[in-house]
Amino acid sequence: TLKDYYDEHVKERMARRVLVRYILENNETARMMRVRHITERCEVRIVPEKYNFNDEITVYGNKVAIVSYKDLVGLIIENKFYAESMRNIFELAWERAGELERLAKM
Repeated sequence: TLKDYYDEHVKERMARRVLVRYILENNETARMMRVRHITERCEVRIVPEKYNFNDEITVYGNKVAIVSYKDLVGLIIENKFYAESMRNIFELAWERAGELERLAKM
């Protein structure tokens, strides 16, 4: 199941001491993730509901994975320059998400 995969992924990531960062829309799942962030080596920033994220985008190494859990489809793009661009877009969004959190005091 997806939960089993996630649990195994977290164990492996923890063993390798990899820190991850999530930008999530304000909902119960995001608030739970924030509580778990200390034990799972992840940082969470929560943005207003109007930023509805339906898909997941993960950047690692020279790869970008795009996954739609609703449609059960995904793809991986391996390209150094695309991964770098997506990393920069994430950094911009991460900074803005922090500003939005401070304003909303989430």
